[in-house]
Amino acid sequence: MNMLHLLLIGGGEIGSPKSDGSFRPLETLDIDKHFVKSIGKINPHILFIPTATEKLDEERLYEKGFYSLYGKRLGCSIDTLYLLENPSAEKIKSKLLRADAIYIGGGDTAFMLEEWQKHNFSSLLKEVALSGTPIAGLSAGSMCWFEKVVIKNNDKSIFTDGLGLLKGYCIPHFNKKKELFIKEEIAQNTSFIGIDECAAIEIKGVHINTVKSKNDANVYRCRCIDNTLQLKKINVSNNVLSI
Repeated sequence: MNMLHLLLIGGGEIGSPKSDGSFRPLETLDIDKHFVKSIGKINPHILFIPTATEKLDEERLYEKGFYSLYGKRLGCSIDTLYLLENPSAEKIKSKLLRADAIYIGGGDTAFMLEEWQKHNFSSLLKEVALSGTPIAGLSAGSMCWFEKVVIKNNDKSIFTDGLGLLKGYCIPHFNKKKELFIKEEIAQNTSFIGIDECAAIEIKGVHINTVKSKNDANVYRCRCIDNTLQLKKINVSNNVLSI
């Protein structure tokens, strides 16, 4: 039985502070509220995993923004897993199993996947996902669940292996990236999911729906044939694993 509960967010700011003391906008609130409600618990315990920004965010501003949004505003208890601190396998597993839900942040996708492999984290995360634990992922955290992931290598887009729980691949920030992406060699004659910023695709078992925090944000089934992009908006489907 398929127990997956994934909320894959195409991008958008969560109101994190900047190093100069100002704040980024809060763009994903309606999506975040939906995720917390979908957990089905009062004051759920959420594990935040910011691996994709961990090496650059020395002030841990992303965590502060996440705590402000999900902790103070949405009433969750928050824990954070920093893999660059080299936690033991027992500590990693304990944090994953204790969580009512998990949120995987955006950033450097290639770095994130490399760090996960070092800690055997990909296998553990897949086990937790398949058990039905609700998991939200933004940008890098949304791309990783597919068979393939698009990363940059010497300014060229290439495919690398994802976690493989969903077929194909997805492109987050689609509203900003589609014009450039469809001209790239790897896009040609492929099908994929495009997720705009401030839009998300929710996967619960074999059913999907879309959630958005801006009216003009969407999720699409995409086909790129001879530099021509064919789009179909996703609303409801009965067979998510064929996307």
